[in-house]
Parts: sequence; C-alpha cells; structure tokens
Amino acid sequence: MLDQISRLRQEVQQRLTALQVETAPILDELSRLEKLAASLDDFYRNPQRANNTTIGFVASAQATARARVLPSSSTTTPHDDFTFPILESLHELGGAATRDAVLNKVENKLKDQLTPRDFERLRSCGDVRWRNRASFQRKNMIREGLLRSDSPYGKWETTPQGRDYLKENLVMLKNIFGEDYAKMGHPEI
Repeated sequence: MLDQISRLRQEVQQRLTALQVETAPILDELSRLEKLAASLDDFYRNPQRANNTTIGFVASAQATARARVLPSSSTTTPHDDFTFPILESLHELGGAATRDAVLNKVENKLKDQLTPRDFERLRSCGDVRWRNRASFQRKNMIREGLLRSDSPYGKWETTPQGRDYLKENLVMLKNIFGEDYAKMGHPEI
C-alpha cells in the first residue's frame, strides 16, 4: 500500500513538473501582455500626451514603458525610438527621400522626446548626435528588411516589409485611440 502511494505521489509530482514547464512560456507571455496593456492604458487615459508621440515599437512592452519615462538631460534617445518616425516620414515623403528630408520630418515628430544631449555635436563627425543615431538606426532597419539596401547614395527607401510594419502599427494605433487618432498627427492608412 505504501508503495502504491509513493508511486502515485511520484506520478503527481512528475505531472506537476511537466505542467510547470508547459505553462512557463504562457505565463511569460501573459506578463508581457499585462505590461503592454498597462502602457497602452496610460496612453488611452492621457491622449494629450500621445500627440506627436510614436509607439511603433509597441511590440516590445519594455520599450513602450521606457517611452513613458521623461528623459533626463544626460540621456540620449534610444536607437529603436527612431524606427517608426523614420518609416512614417518616408511614407509621408512618398516612400523615398534624402537623409536630410527624412530627418527634418523625424525631428518634428520627436521634438518633445529629444533631449538636450541629443542636440550636442559629435566631435568625431560634427553631426548632431540624434541625427547620427537615426542614421545608425537606418542601418539596423536595412538589416531588418524595413529599408532598401540598394538605394542610391543619400537616398532612403522603404521596402514592402517596411510599409507593412508601418501599416500594422498605424492600424493598431487607430484601433487603440479611435477618434483621438486623428489628433495625433499620424498619416491616414
């Protein structure tokens, strides 16, 4: 009788261990989605803060939460924060434009997010820090397939994948903000 109880106890323990292993990814995803929901709820409750704010990086709850924190004067805007404004600017410019044309639009979109440090000139090249970082992010976007790698020198162009990425994020924003979406300054989809 004790042997049966012991075997039954081992079976139950094995099943519990297997269930914990199976449910771990689900619990991780649930935690990520809860964080994302909290960030989106903050946007929804404060739509005036959403004006001219881009959340194309919504897929990452961590990045979304980071965007809500007001930057200090000693920090710089993270590279990833340039992805959505670059794609949005290129869309507004017909899908292709010069670096300067794109970055002038990006500056307008991120004017409330860029920090004093972002506007410092780099000794190494003389470029403004945020423009240099946005240009670096362009290289990352090429690797990700969002921008074309074979564009003529000085020209930035979106790929079909980049247009899809932009459209998916704009649809998500429109669904989240409803009537307030028009006030945010994003292009119509």
